Amino acid sequence: MVVNLPALFHFALGGRYNGGMEGKGEKQILKYGLLHALAAGGYIVLVVLFNLQIGERFGSKPDNHLLAPTLFLLVFVVSAATMGLLVFGRPVIWFMADARREAVWLAVATVAWLAILALLVFAGLWLGWPSLGV
Repeated sequence: MVVNLPALFHFALGGRYNGGMEGKGEKQILKYGLLHALAAGGYIVLVVLFNLQIGERFGSKPDNHLLAPTLFLLVFVVSAATMGLLVFGRPVIWFMADARREAVWLAVATVAWLAILALLVFAGLWLGWPSLGV
């Protein structure tokens, strides 16, 4: 038995589901990609701030020999899942709604915006921009 997920979404949302991409041109898809990349960048900053606070709070205490790596792996798994949703969530829904071209274009646009953000951060490090006092 094959389940048609877009049709299931359509039924669950009372017949109003169109995949979220109807009438979206390349400009709108680029905006979606930028928003997804900014959300991902914001999430990355939050995880970095969390890691800095954990490091300051607990340091390298030898009694945390089991809990510290466990926390690290838990944060890593949650981060991978969150980033997967931010980068590929909407493209997967669009792909299942038979908007394959738009879905691939959105995934590529999001990754491209993330690469641009990475280059900006690298440029900031290279140019020695001041730290945020964290």
